Amino acid sequence: MDRVRKFSFFLMTAASAFIIVLVIATALVLNSGMVDDFAKKELLSLFNNEYRGRLELREVKLRFPDQVTLVAPGIFEEKATQPAARADSITLKFNFLSLLRPKITLLSFREVDVDGPRVSIAEYADGQLNIGKIFARRRPEQPEVLAIEKFRARRLKVRNGSLSWKPANAPAYRLQNLRLDMSKAFVAKYEFMGTIKQMQFAMPDRGLTVKKGSGSIAFSSVRSDVLGLDFETAKSHAKLSISVDGLDIFSGISKKKLLKNKTFIHVESLNLDTSELNRFIPVPAVLSGLYEIKGDAKGTLADLEILPSSIGLGESRIAFKGEMLNLLDPESLSFNLQIDQSRLSPALLTKMLDDERYRKLAREANGIDFSGMLRGRPDQWMSGLDFKTAIGSGTTKFETKRLDGGKYEANGTFALEKTELHKLFGIEGVKSGFSGAGSFSGTLGTEGIERARLETSVKNAFWQQQAISSGSVTLDLNGKKLDLSTDLKSPDGASLVMAGLVDFSTPSPSYEAGGTVSKLDLSKATGIQDLRSDLNGRFDVKGQGLDFASLNLKASLVLEPSSFNDFRFRERSAISASIAQSAGASSASFESEAFDLSAQGNASLARMLETLRMASGCIAKEAGGSAATPLSLGASPFAFDYRLTVRDLAPLRPLIQAKELQFRGAASGKAAWAGGRLSMDANVASTSLSSGQALRLDNAAMTGSMQCTASGVDAAQLAGTAGTASLFGRELKTLRMNATFDGERLMAALDLAMPRFAEKLSAAFTARRSGNFATVSIDRLALT
Repeated sequence: MDRVRKFSFFLMTAASAFIIVLVIATALVLNSGMVDDFAKKELLSLFNNEYRGRLELREVKLRFPDQVTLVAPGIFEEKATQPAARADSITLKFNFLSLLRPKITLLSFREVDVDGPRVSIAEYADGQLNIGKIFARRRPEQPEVLAIEKFRARRLKVRNGSLSWKPANAPAYRLQNLRLDMSKAFVAKYEFMGTIKQMQFAMPDRGLTVKKGSGSIAFSSVRSDVLGLDFETAKSHAKLSISVDGLDIFSGISKKKLLKNKTFIHVESLNLDTSELNRFIPVPAVLSGLYEIKGDAKGTLADLEILPSSIGLGESRIAFKGEMLNLLDPESLSFNLQIDQSRLSPALLTKMLDDERYRKLAREANGIDFSGMLRGRPDQWMSGLDFKTAIGSGTTKFETKRLDGGKYEANGTFALEKTELHKLFGIEGVKSGFSGAGSFSGTLGTEGIERARLETSVKNAFWQQQAISSGSVTLDLNGKKLDLSTDLKSPDGASLVMAGLVDFSTPSPSYEAGGTVSKLDLSKATGIQDLRSDLNGRFDVKGQGLDFASLNLKASLVLEPSSFNDFRFRERSAISASIAQSAGASSASFESEAFDLSAQGNASLARMLETLRMASGCIAKEAGGSAATPLSLGASPFAFDYRLTVRDLAPLRPLIQAKELQFRGAASGKAAWAGGRLSMDANVASTSLSSGQALRLDNAAMTGSMQCTASGVDAAQLAGTAGTASLFGRELKTLRMNATFDGERLMAALDLAMPRFAEKLSAAFTARRSGNFATVSIDRLALT
């Protein structure tokens, strides 16, 4: 700030020179008529003889007794052709009689009006300013001609001004369209004060426009104040006050002095848009927006007390208080802050996260409400937080340390209450809750989490209807690989012990796990009552992908005595499943003591399941449904073969609407999709098929086919035989049936023997569709 002091001195010197000219001009006004030209010559001579710079002036207009106007004044560096500062005019209003005093130390004006000032301040490589060179004295060894010590103006006005500042090694700053209205302006050797009533300017190269500025400023050798500052730009607005005891800006500002000076800061409101701040200081895109800042601080910058303050961004808000030490020294900066009720909004969290899975989680959590403490240094700090979200709440305490290479290391503990784990893992359609505590540690690098370990003890939890009363979960992440282990127990004696590995190095994670289950009831774990079970045994799983599109899987379960629905598995009974999918082919299989199922072809698993849904929809429509069947299988054709062997239907009963159906046998066939049409065929061989007391077929064989479009079934055929049958208790033999359907007409024929009556029945009928009704005609009916 030594430059400020010198510049202020130069201004006072110039004002003193001008006063001498005024004295001479006043005398001429009183004694001759050659006033204006003489005053101009004397002013030019006085300035140009006193300083190394050069003053140029178009004319001087004296209006006795209280006004003088300088027209087109300009000051130049020695031998320069462009002025460092100039104005269209400067009008001064004051009492000429004040110049008649024997000694003038105070220059007082009623009004100073500056029109069209243009000032260009430049810094040279040696640190000197062009203004400083202009006001360097030609003969410093001689006494000063001017002795004015103070300058005062009741009103100072600047219109249509411009100012540029070009540092030696930094981009230039330019102000244009400057308007300033100031009252009670006072300048002395170590004092500068006044009240800014209005200030406006634009910085085109920074895209910034100040629409309004006002406040009071007071700088002296013992104190510096900026009070009631009201500053408004196109997007930002500040209302604040700053007071610093013992700060002498005229003697220079140093870090050592600032650390010792007592300071008080009051921010009534500061609405700061980062799009404007970013033109001066880079701001990361994830932190951009309109900030709302309020608060107070007092003390010194070596020991600053932060009174209750807050920082807001959109719906996010951080409220805090505490103390900060050595604020200007990054090496020894420390802080001790209490965080009051604060919030990070879903919008801010999703903006800060790149992975869509975590962004979705942030939205479901509906942000984070938290409070706590933050204590330490920028390279090592401790945190303690209480937090609450829409998917759970808890507490955490941890210590963070900065390592080399921009990495961070964290160690801490946590406790969770009523946390919905399924949302953390991105699983939909279920309910869960978790309460427990544990510890964690890890390392965070520029590419994300490099290493992490989490150990959790379960207080109480549930998944769907399965309660968990105790247990532990351990997760150990090293790079992209996650080791996990669980040991969970329920109040009813059920347990799950598992260890596994997940590899996240590819877009479709790969995984493998193994463990044991005891008294596992799938109806509780899934929430589907038809899946009641008592499963005991050991399982192994290996696969890749977590959705139908990328799923590849091999799984096996070796059972101890277990049950599923009404089916009981033998000791050491094995269950295995596999899914293999690639771009051109896929297969799926399931093998168990009760049934086997397999499918293979060039259809994905998702398309295979969608095919079954579509076929069911087509049949349901022909049975009375009115809605068209949606076809969402895409334009690409596909086909797959399937086979089902059933030894006991009990485990499949949850998938069947006819709960009394019993079946033993095998079914195989093919499904194909092409040109918007689904085709299916089936071959069924059954040793036993029954539905309660109403129907029973033994040694039955059937073949069938169906073609389906968006409007329903286009064509279908069914043919079957049975060695013996029972219909509502009546025994039948040598049963044969044939049926065809073409979308509008159903033709069926039936032949059977009735041993009780020693007769044979042969029948045929035709049904024709007519709107929502059908006309049935009997083509043949014979008893022989």
